[in-house]
Amino acid sequence: MGKKDVLGTSDEFPNVILLRDVSYEGILSVPYDLPAPSRDLQKSKKRLAAYQYEMGLRITALFQHYLVPFGDWPTLALKLADRHVPGFKEKGVRDTQRGRSTLLAKFPKLFDDVKREIAMGLKVDAACKKVARMRRYRVLTAPSIKRRYYEFKK
Repeated sequence: MGKKDVLGTSDEFPNVILLRDVSYEGILSVPYDLPAPSRDLQKSKKRLAAYQYEMGLRITALFQHYLVPFGDWPTLALKLADRHVPGFKEKGVRDTQRGRSTLLAKFPKLFDDVKREIAMGLKVDAACKKVARMRRYRVLTAPSIKRRYYEFKK
């Protein structure tokens, strides 16, 4: 699993510590906010439109976070299961080990491209933005590349 923050304990189960996964970033790390429910038809339509918009943003970000081409639902489902369902994890393999090998398999030149741009004098942020504009990395955003670059450097 990813990094965890302790949220506190449950009123129902005081001996259980509640944890929040903090490895997601950006829009995936915060709950969405919608207008209050209403019986008014126009307000209900606006609420539905707001929900569809918010979910569209989050679904796109989820595909980008897991480096899955948009619309490849089976692969995304397996990646989510691999991350969150204990039965999908290989015994004795840490998440960071699996993440590095998977990332290298999907984007073998990503880190070399970022390092090359940095060697040409760009700062890490600018290098990641430039690499994100490359055709082969269309599914990645600059912040996603930056995060993965730092993870790989560890």
